[in-house]
Amino acid sequence: MISRNKNESKKGIELSGGKCIVCEWRGVNYKHERLIVGAHVRPFESGTEFDKRDNIIPLCPNHHAEYDGYAFTIDAKSKIINYLDHDNPYDGISVAEKIKHINEKYLAYNQYLFNRANNIE
Repeated sequence: MISRNKNESKKGIELSGGKCIVCEWRGVNYKHERLIVGAHVRPFESGTEFDKRDNIIPLCPNHHAEYDGYAFTIDAKSKIINYLDHDNPYDGISVAEKIKHINEKYLAYNQYLFNRANNIE
């Protein structure tokens, strides 16, 4: 069984303001527990190697599914959201201020996976 570092995930969420970096949703359930997901920028592979605050961004469940499904990526240099569907209202927004703590090499790797998944050269 893989042990997860929940404290690092919580810290990554807090460093980005505790709300979805895309739509700024900050939903809670009836117990007032956050419904924001600590998403891995570089996909979680094994152990706690990627369970670090510099690899965690807060996303709402919808944007987490889109991110993991390579519907969008975040440009490693400009920190601008790039959607496959350029008509998406969040395409082109900057999240630079929200993800200052993220390791740029993780963003670059996600961009690589996005391009590969979508056959973009």
